Amino acid sequence: MLPSHCNAAEPAPVQRREIANSNERRRMQSINSGFASLRTLLSHHEGEKLSKAAILQQTAECIYSLEQEKTRLLSQNCQLKRLLGQTQHLVDTDETDSAPAPKRRLIDTGQKLILEDEEDFNEVQTNLERERRTRMALEERVRV
Repeated sequence: MLPSHCNAAEPAPVQRREIANSNERRRMQSINSGFASLRTLLSHHEGEKLSKAAILQQTAECIYSLEQEKTRLLSQNCQLKRLLGQTQHLVDTDETDSAPAPKRRLIDTGQKLILEDEEDFNEVQTNLERERRTRMALEERVRV
């Protein structure tokens, strides 16, 4: 006869403990699998052991860096769209003029994008070359 406090539908305390242990093992395996996946995404030296805290810290830094890069690229994208709109406007207005449209080029300075007339650029380049030759001639006179 079963004791009055035991119900046949309820597992025995030993079985409950085994079930709980099994559930905890599966939970820990899932967590460790997640950390292993994160570890593969991080750059580190072969054989370098990373603690779970280090993996989380590096993952957070990586996410922050990616967010910064995303912001920079979105800003650059907006600049390009704005320049494209300006260029399209210039092309539209140039089509109504009889003169040919000036050639333009896009210059990436690293900080911002500049739309520049190619003729102006060539003129500046020619002036710089002339000044360089003049400077070199003057330096040669000073040496003699």
